[in-house]
Amino acid sequence: MPGLGHESGYIAGQMLQSQYHWLPWCTFVEVDPSSRLYDTFGGYEIADAQKLSPEERIRRNRIYDNYVDSI
Repeated sequence: MPGLGHESGYIAGQMLQSQYHWLPWCTFVEVDPSSRLYDTFGGYEIADAQKLSPEERIRRNRIYDNYVDSI
């Protein structure tokens, strides 16, 4: 769990005041962007995507042209 965002954080003091419970939606919020990055560019790092040509990045980004967010 270290390094992942979860409930009951005190932002101003940068302190964690957790109830030691993991909320399922937190997993989705943490994993979904990384999963989309991998699906689109074949890697988990933005630096890997930036190695592609601008034309290739544009082409690969078209994967989401018809994406409908169901949430």
